[in-house]
Amino acid sequence: MVGPHFSLQYRDGISNVIATKQNLIVTGSLIARILFQPIEETSRLYFSKHLSLSISASNGNPRPETQAVEWLSASVKLLFSLLDFYAYLGLLFITFGPPFVYSALLILLGSQSPYLHHGPQSTVVQVLRAYCSLLPLLGLNGVIEAFVQSAANEADLSRLSKLMVAWCAVFISAVAVFSSSWASHLWGITPEVGMVLATGINMSCRIGFGWIFANRYLHQRGSNQSLSLSRFSPSLLALFGFIVAAIVTRWNEFNSLSFFTEPFLSAREIKSLVVWQRLFHHLSIGLICFFGCFFLTLFTEWKRLSSIFSTITSRPKAE
Repeated sequence: MVGPHFSLQYRDGISNVIATKQNLIVTGSLIARILFQPIEETSRLYFSKHLSLSISASNGNPRPETQAVEWLSASVKLLFSLLDFYAYLGLLFITFGPPFVYSALLILLGSQSPYLHHGPQSTVVQVLRAYCSLLPLLGLNGVIEAFVQSAANEADLSRLSKLMVAWCAVFISAVAVFSSSWASHLWGITPEVGMVLATGINMSCRIGFGWIFANRYLHQRGSNQSLSLSRFSPSLLALFGFIVAAIVTRWNEFNSLSFFTEPFLSAREIKSLVVWQRLFHHLSIGLICFFGCFFLTLFTEWKRLSSIFSTITSRPKAE
């Protein structure tokens, strides 16, 4: 009777581990929806209204030409401000996300959790780290597609739908490549991480199309502004600060948290005060680096950040 009972408990334990692991992976998608979907939907409504009114005015309808220029400029300014915002948000995610995923899971789940058995190299940790780099792409794609869908005509939307099929094929191909044993041996990635990377490639394709479309649209409408990487890049000093913070936090994680995977540590030692002091030290270094980057960015980019905040919070309203 012991055998079946043990087998049932074992299956239940494995099922719980798999379910919890899937829930943690889905968390990445939920974060994207919670953070970015309200911004995407609001910007889509704003772009649709203002761009349609600007086209109507420029086609000789009762509204004067100056209002057409004003509404187009307002839409472009909001688009640029949102892209600036996502540039800084992306730096935060990429710099401080990956080195603290494992720490957060240790606090939430405990060091004895079965799906943290391999420490920082556990699949769940690697997937959520990859999501930290994917999240900025999801937000960027949402805003650019909101602009594209608001500005596109029927021919553009037809072309976009065909490209969606092509990008779907690219996504499936990327999943097949990253899920293969060849990719696992060559790059050391799991199929779950490969899925995130394939999604990133798909998002990059869509962002690239939207970027080109937006520049062409602005040129056709007579705007003297265009999208460029240099336009949305932070200052060199701020970028240097984030690079230093990324190096320091990753180096500190390696030195502070590697002990969790040492086989000679017992459960009592893992729960000891010294061990959790190391975790606290890692989090403290992260906070110092975060506030250092925050104040450095405020110092070097104050006017730019003020403009972003002002544009997003006080958008002109169309009649």
